[in-house]
Amino acid sequence: MSLHDEWAFTGGSHYIGGSVRGTDEWDGVNQVDAALRSLAVKERERKKRAFSSLPVHVIAPSRWIAREAAASGVFAPERIHAVPYGFDLTIFHPAADESRQPGGEVVLVFGCQAVADPRKGYRELCAALSLCCEDTGFSAAVAEGKIRMVTFGRKPTEDAELPVPVDHLGEMAEAGVADLLRKATAFVCPTLDDNLPNVVMESLSCGTPVLGFSTGGVPDMVTEGVDGLLAPLGDVVALADVIKKFCLDEGLQEELRGGARAKDFSGWSLASQAARMTALYQEVMPPGYVSRAGGFPDAPPSLELECPLLPTFASEIVRSVLEESRESNRIQEYKIRKLSESVEGLKARLEAAKARGNDLDTKLQDQMRVAASVAKDRKNLLQQVKQQQEKITNLKARQRVSIKKRLSRFWKYLKRKGNP
Repeated sequence: MSLHDEWAFTGGSHYIGGSVRGTDEWDGVNQVDAALRSLAVKERERKKRAFSSLPVHVIAPSRWIAREAAASGVFAPERIHAVPYGFDLTIFHPAADESRQPGGEVVLVFGCQAVADPRKGYRELCAALSLCCEDTGFSAAVAEGKIRMVTFGRKPTEDAELPVPVDHLGEMAEAGVADLLRKATAFVCPTLDDNLPNVVMESLSCGTPVLGFSTGGVPDMVTEGVDGLLAPLGDVVALADVIKKFCLDEGLQEELRGGARAKDFSGWSLASQAARMTALYQEVMPPGYVSRAGGFPDAPPSLELECPLLPTFASEIVRSVLEESRESNRIQEYKIRKLSESVEGLKARLEAAKARGNDLDTKLQDQMRVAASVAKDRKNLLQQVKQQQEKITNLKARQRVSIKKRLSRFWKYLKRKGNP
């Protein structure tokens, strides 16, 4: 099996980070929720049992991950083999014309699949360049347009933090990356935790020196002071010093560029990787097995008799399935517990809402009673007004009759007096 990250010998973490390993770090418990830490510990123990029962040989692309795998205790150190990745040297090679103008522009390149991936060190690069700009010589060169950045990969969301002019080219094919690296003054690799970052060797094979942190498999490829400059892992101040020193020293630029162009890449070719893998297979495969080119022997009549590993492998599969089932149950129990807590919270909120609703119902009923009382009072008042109006009407009618009677008597009186 091949190790492209640390997952195979941790409790589930692809990269643990840091340089000092303890039991907790190998389990990866510091990178998961507290409720799942026991699962991380058991996951690593399960891997140790599985691999210890099988004669597994491990391919480590870098000496760093080979050391990590050996120190983890999951794999037998004698079964770990360092075989670096191969590169297509027909694509990644120096430019035919290497002439550079004295005092020319310094182009620093940074790129990966996802520029904003925290593990790739984009924040550290921004911080280091900010420190560089505090130097009057560096800031003057930036102001005069003599220093700029070019990035490639999925676009970062924080490119405004870079204190130097930057061009982002997005995702690129291999040929485009190779052409960019050939034109660059240096490739900056501030990665914090990496196995064998391909772009480092791609840059060197294009004749471009590398600046960055000494971490993971980077020292396997970069020879300090010959074809690149490396700062201690995570030391942003030291990285700033490396970048500043390189950008302001044309002689150093040419020296490191010459070192990169003179580097022997024969051991990093695809053919070299294939030859190493073939030799390793021939060494570790049991007698009776031949290479694919020579064909395979006929299948034995009884696979179980001819394959002594089968019972061990099968029992480990059964044990793994049972363990995964138990772990799955624990995860489900954890999820159910979280959901139950959420449901209890919702119930409490519902009860509170009901209580508020009851208060509102009581207030509404009181308001309705008040409204009914007001309506009743209004009805009584209207009846009283109507009665008063009837009384007034009757009173006016009686007054008219009384006035008519008085006028009639007065008229009769006048007639009797002879003065109609």
